[in-house]
Amino acid sequence: MVALLTPVAKAFLTDRGFEATVEAQQLYGGSGYCVEWGAEQFVRDARIAMIYEGTNGIQAMDLVGRKLVRNGGAYVERLLARLRADLEDGAADDTRLRPFHAAAEAAATRLEQATRQLLERAAQDPAEAGAAAHDYLQLTGLSVYAWMWWKAARAAVRGLDQGGALGEADYRDKLIVGQHFLDRLLPRSEAHARQLEAGAAGLMALDELRF
Repeated sequence: MVALLTPVAKAFLTDRGFEATVEAQQLYGGSGYCVEWGAEQFVRDARIAMIYEGTNGIQAMDLVGRKLVRNGGAYVERLLARLRADLEDGAADDTRLRPFHAAAEAAATRLEQATRQLLERAAQDPAEAGAAAHDYLQLTGLSVYAWMWWKAARAAVRGLDQGGALGEADYRDKLIVGQHFLDRLLPRSEAHARQLEAGAAGLMALDELRF
């Protein structure tokens, strides 16, 4: 699991971190580009994180080449098995958790299908692995996030029902933020899956001298 998820954690999280700082910079308008306000420093710091320890593109190639194709998807199978086992604890009977359960299950199925298709294509053409790397890493990251939000939502509901360490408002806010992820961020996984389906043909069609 560590081998599989290390490139995902490095690349997926730093991609999201950079997005967050750029959005934060927008709040300042033109002042966001001025040193005095500090927002531009956050953007620069977050951007370099996408290059440290190997660029995120290299992390994606590592994920697909070493952690997926080399072992025929065995690591991903283990990940999906753990995810689905976690979904079978009965908590989904609670109406507050049904959206999170359904989203995590759908994400797992989407990742499973994409993995199968990619392995089949890569067996015929090695270029397929490279062409799919970025989108596959993003799809994996979003799928794991869907699982983590299921776990977070489950904990929040238990906190509401059993009186956890946080206040009631904090647990309710956790569910609201989780729903935001389901509504506004997780749908990106559908786009990445569609892009994966396109394969390597379009990327490799142009003669290398024409780049």
